[in-house]
Amino acid sequence: MKREIKLNPDNKPCTLDDLKKYRDQMQVEPVDTSFGVVDADPESLATMQSVIDNFDAIGNTIDWTLADNTSVTVNRDDLHSMYDQAYQSMTLRKVAIHNAYNKFKNQSTYPLLRDIKNLSFWLTNQS
Repeated sequence: MKREIKLNPDNKPCTLDDLKKYRDQMQVEPVDTSFGVVDADPESLATMQSVIDNFDAIGNTIDWTLADNTSVTVNRDDLHSMYDQAYQSMTLRKVAIHNAYNKFKNQSTYPLLRDIKNLSFWLTNQS
């Protein structure tokens, strides 16, 4: 019986398609705010903005579900602050990821696939 050695594909350099895929995934990862970690994908932020815009029809407070599925009770000002914090964090992270992506794609050897699956790798390897 012949044994075959299989290498872990995560230990290989990624492809340009991998870089693009994980760049896009990392940009919409949840972000930390003073209220907790919130979803930062475009649909979640649009929902938050819509609720802020229509808060008068809702009442004084709302239980907002965070990224970890816990909830926090917020008023309009709290939700507006949460949105501003999330949007700013998301924007700064997108810039950092964009810079890292440009750095990585111009290298002769791309990073390992296991590394680009980790958000902190994108944020600490941008310069």
